[in-house]
Amino acid sequence: MNIQGENIFNYITMLAADICSTPIAYVSEIQQNKVHYKGVTGNLLALATDLANSICETVLFNKQITVIEDTLSAEDAEKIKFNFENIRFFAGIPLISAKGVKLGTLSVMNTAPQKLNAKQIHRLALLACMATNEIENQRYAQAQLAQQKQQQNKLIHDIKNRSTTISLSTEIILAKTNEVEVVKRYATKIKNTTATIIENLNKIKANI
Repeated sequence: MNIQGENIFNYITMLAADICSTPIAYVSEIQQNKVHYKGVTGNLLALATDLANSICETVLFNKQITVIEDTLSAEDAEKIKFNFENIRFFAGIPLISAKGVKLGTLSVMNTAPQKLNAKQIHRLALLACMATNEIENQRYAQAQLAQQKQQQNKLIHDIKNRSTTISLSTEIILAKTNEVEVVKRYATKIKNTTATIIENLNKIKANI
């Protein structure tokens, strides 16, 4: 089975829901204080929300699995910013990188009170590791792509400037055809500039 991109998060949530016997599971990612749902199993209507108004903030603050067996009887229920309706059971694991960056959460939910046993919690933690690694890999790939694009834009800008130099040098040569030294000097400049353009084009080609 070849699972890539966003599909892997759906796969992870399917396994999480199956392991925990819950109708709903999701992987969230935190970006600029927004909660984005990357993979969802079950009926989850929210697409994105503010971190400050989300249960994800509680999970990330705890830095370990957060289990609420019954949201109606939880002692700290009033302190929890629960952004879902009709949910009675919730369990969430924070997704934190090796460098301590808070990436998101892996969570499961049910419309009825529930408990998790040690084996379920252990397997949910393993899935959380998979989700963490995938988010890190995607962010790394995005950063590499952005860096590559920046380098290409820099090379293209340099090519445009050097092309302008060639154009101006050619005009000077045409105007100074009787002055041999001037023609030689600008002809050499054109040759060197052309060589640099070819080198930059080869760099762009190598990165495509």
